Amino acid sequence: MGAAFEGNPSKRQERSFRAGEGDVQNVESVMEDAARWRELEGERRQQAQADFEAQKGALETEVADLEAQLARARRDLEEALANAASQAALDPDLDVATAARTREGLTEVMSLQCAELTKRAEQGVSAEVERRLALEDWLSEQGMAEQLTSYRQFEDTVRPTLDKMPESYQQVVLGHHDQVVSALREAVESYWAEPSSMDAEPLPVDLVFAVDELEGQPDLLVVVTPVIAEAYAAWETREPDAHTWVFTRVLQAMYEALESAGVPNSEVMAGPHEGVIALEADVVGASSDLNKKVEQALSRVLSEAPELGAVQLTFNIHQLSADDLLPPEEDSDAE
Repeated sequence: MGAAFEGNPSKRQERSFRAGEGDVQNVESVMEDAARWRELEGERRQQAQADFEAQKGALETEVADLEAQLARARRDLEEALANAASQAALDPDLDVATAARTREGLTEVMSLQCAELTKRAEQGVSAEVERRLALEDWLSEQGMAEQLTSYRQFEDTVRPTLDKMPESYQQVVLGHHDQVVSALREAVESYWAEPSSMDAEPLPVDLVFAVDELEGQPDLLVVVTPVIAEAYAAWETREPDAHTWVFTRVLQAMYEALESAGVPNSEVMAGPHEGVIALEADVVGASSDLNKKVEQALSRVLSEAPELGAVQLTFNIHQLSADDLLPPEEDSDAE
């Protein structure tokens, strides 16, 4: 047994046999040291176990929290997937939704432009009134004052007594009056030959059209204008103005385009559309370049119309798809 204690002492031996230098340890001291070590080691281990239990509890709590979060996340995911599926079932096709948005925007734009065109029409009427008032001064400037005076004298004083004059004298007087009237008529016609030019900024006006196709062939031509609906519905009682002029020129351009596209007998129908005027025509049998012919005819006729230039209107022609311009058939049926 003595051999077991030979060599370098162990850590326990270092801890157990440290005493004063030169002191000799006995068995009793060894036993006391071992008892103290046991007590301390037990406390350490007990504390270590307590620390482990506390850490274990904290980790178990954290795991439970993570599992609860994961469960909530799974529920949220399932709910999101269900909502997405429901929304997908409710949402229309993207192309359909885009076309509906386009139609809504066009309705708003046309309404705004209709209001602007009304203002310009009122300005045009005012300018026309001023021009009528200026006619007499213009005739005087053209050296027609004497003829105008003669015309008025005849109407005021001569005509009421004409029947009482000898027939030969009547013929002379009427012959002279006819010459005066002819000269005045020629002058007035030249005065009105060119529309007056309004002192205003050019007003841009948009026109949109579409050709609906059936099995790849032209079927229906539709043109939407910012012209107020009353310009067509009440044309018999409304005084002609810028609305009237735009409508009639668009009508003219459509008929020219239809004839050029090979469907001269197609009738153009007009009617109210969201507060403005829309025109349409059946174009079955029209040439494949109908779109081009419509755009060219509208651009040319509108740009060359002197009455539209006089009120400073400029035009932008836009070709759209039929879906962008026409509501779906089911919507039309519902209405």
